Amino acid sequence: MRSRNGGRGAGTSRAGRGRVGPAGLLGLAVAVCLVAGGAGPVTAAPTRTQAPPSASAAVDRPVVDRIDLADDAVVPAATGALQRWKPRRWPGRTIRYHETLPAKWDWSLDRAVERWNRSGGNIRFVEVPRSKARLTIGYGDTGGADGVGTLGYQRNNYVHLAPSYKQADALRAETRVWVGRLLAHELGHVLGFDHTGGRCSLMYPFFDMGGCPLLSPTPGAYECRWIDKPLLRRFVAWYGGRARLAPRRCLIEPLPAPLEDVAFSGGQPADGPVRITWRPVSSARPGTKVFVTVWEAPTCGKQPRSWDLRVGLAPSVGAWSDPRYGTGAWCYGVEVANRYGGARSGGVRRIERWAHVPPAPAVGTPTWVPARSAFRVSWTPPDPGTRLEVVRGDGSGACPVSIEDGWGETLEQDGPSTWLVPSWSASECVAFVAVTSWGAVGPATTVTLTVPPPTVRPTVGELTYDPDAGTASVAVDLAEDAGRLGIQVLPGSCPATAPADATWSDGFANGDGTWTVYPAATEAPSCVLFAALDDFGRPGPVVQRELVVP
Repeated sequence: MRSRNGGRGAGTSRAGRGRVGPAGLLGLAVAVCLVAGGAGPVTAAPTRTQAPPSASAAVDRPVVDRIDLADDAVVPAATGALQRWKPRRWPGRTIRYHETLPAKWDWSLDRAVERWNRSGGNIRFVEVPRSKARLTIGYGDTGGADGVGTLGYQRNNYVHLAPSYKQADALRAETRVWVGRLLAHELGHVLGFDHTGGRCSLMYPFFDMGGCPLLSPTPGAYECRWIDKPLLRRFVAWYGGRARLAPRRCLIEPLPAPLEDVAFSGGQPADGPVRITWRPVSSARPGTKVFVTVWEAPTCGKQPRSWDLRVGLAPSVGAWSDPRYGTGAWCYGVEVANRYGGARSGGVRRIERWAHVPPAPAVGTPTWVPARSAFRVSWTPPDPGTRLEVVRGDGSGACPVSIEDGWGETLEQDGPSTWLVPSWSASECVAFVAVTSWGAVGPATTVTLTVPPPTVRPTVGELTYDPDAGTASVAVDLAEDAGRLGIQVLPGSCPATAPADATWSDGFANGDGTWTVYPAATEAPSCVLFAALDDFGRPGPVVQRELVVP
């Protein structure tokens, strides 16, 4: 403790600001000021050249790792030499207080008062009207600290919370627990306790956020043994009573009422999605949710750290259906939890997940794409991950009606809802099936795919005969995407139509856009046929040229 002349009332405080460490759990940096002998709020005097952020600035900053409260005491201004302040014990068995903090801090203040009142000492904090109070609690001047409190019984007694906490989120678990602990610390000063030893003690001059966690590992709970054994012994030694140690962990908020009439249905044997129902709840606390968790495990005794699906629902909904599909047994759990994660289980079941079978694909009319030598069909997957496959026949000529009737081939998807089907023959009957990511195969849609014949007519020049070589040459132009050029040489005059058994294999390419052909006979005319051929050897429009050997 320090003593300094000046200031308001009987003295002035020196607020030790915390040394900032790595980011921790809260969005609050904390400095607490204890006031001894003061009649009202005081102005803090920083003792370090580089102080961390003040309480008002720290609401939006990461919490400090270690908060320095060692230099926060104020004693009355002495006449002459420095004298040590000796706190006075409160008379009677009641400390009557009046508080003006907003309702959002009710939980925090109630817990602070509760911790002291339930500790077994022969003195209690009791809330009364302002006119009867000997202690006031509310927002007030803290000189940059997060809180101040008078030390021991005085003429004017108060606990002030920094006005910066007006912007703090009191529903956040870490915030409301910290403010409760902070107020309990200040009430400890009001009772007459200065700083004590013990790293995590309520009255220790440093608060280590990392080493003294506020929240419990148990979801929805906090570390509530704020008053440790040494401090408790001092408390009952000074005020009398019988020490009662608080539980180590307490719930931040009571657990929700258990879900009623919980039922599990559906799944693969029932041929439908897994469904969980419960009696709708219309009067749950704000922030309460029903959580459904789905995970895959050999047993369902304990929920894992990771899961396939977890959904939070309003308790009033009363029902949930599994939106996903799969195969095998899965664990389905349902619980009701408050806003801080404190939960009651509504049951866990191991159920065969529904392997939904997709319907027969409604493919659009196939469109031939010459550049890809494939048909393009349109189809929209009914579920994410479901793909389109084509089943080709076994060679017997019969149309396949299921994936067992032929060979399945996964198709290339060239658009959000378009797929390419490569052509294997000029005309074939195929079956389209939808296959899910979990391996379910739907019924088939049978379609006959017929590749249209070529429609481009080659541009053919005049035949020029070379008597020395006994051959003729001709210039031919055919677009690259029109197919390959076929030449057939027939004896005699040109027929009205090309013969069905034409091989279209006569002629040799010279590489310069010209072709060499051999006449069918040297003493009679020959007919040379030119046509574009598709991948299956079918000719398009035929161009005829008569070759006469001089």
